[in-house]
Amino acid sequence: MKHPKQTDLRQDHLNGILENFPKELIRRDQWVLWRFVEREGRMTKVPFQPNGAPADSANPATWSTCQDVMSKFQAEARFDGIGYVFSAADPYVGIDLDKCRDPQTGKVEQWAEDILAQMPTYSELSPSGKGYPLIGKAKLPSRGRRKGQIEMYESGRYFTVTGHRCSPEGVGAEDIQAPLMTVHAATFGAAPAKASK
Repeated sequence: MKHPKQTDLRQDHLNGILENFPKELIRRDQWVLWRFVEREGRMTKVPFQPNGAPADSANPATWSTCQDVMSKFQAEARFDGIGYVFSAADPYVGIDLDKCRDPQTGKVEQWAEDILAQMPTYSELSPSGKGYPLIGKAKLPSRGRRKGQIEMYESGRYFTVTGHRCSPEGVGAEDIQAPLMTVHAATFGAAPAKASK
């Protein structure tokens, strides 16, 4: 049985997501639960289905509605959070700026501030308070997904969702194709030019 305060905290967490996370993504059946699991000496966020079976970010049959994962998260304390899965069938891209913020002081590293300023789309604090996931509409170049503290994905991955909004009120999952291409090129190098016919 959960302590009432714990239940309240979990409901507050879900309320923040419902209030702040882009509504168009909440309506999609691309949600999973997650919990910390130790693997090879480090804690990893592993996705699960509401029935307790493992979820697979590459298999839509293991994804659920936002309501279903929220209900299970509220009912079972063994889950640490919920997440949104990116799919090739949707127009969304996720950008993860990792370990760029001091959770005690709130100080953000300059490179991350620069990227946040270039991306007029939804952003929030990560569960640790040390990073920023961003979500917008765009397509990624064929190569370049992870380098240092920056990751970019449009399918086969899920992002943990906190609802701790950092972007201005009213900003949702906006079209960020142009700024994303600029940041992607600066991070991974310019995409190779196509051979002329």
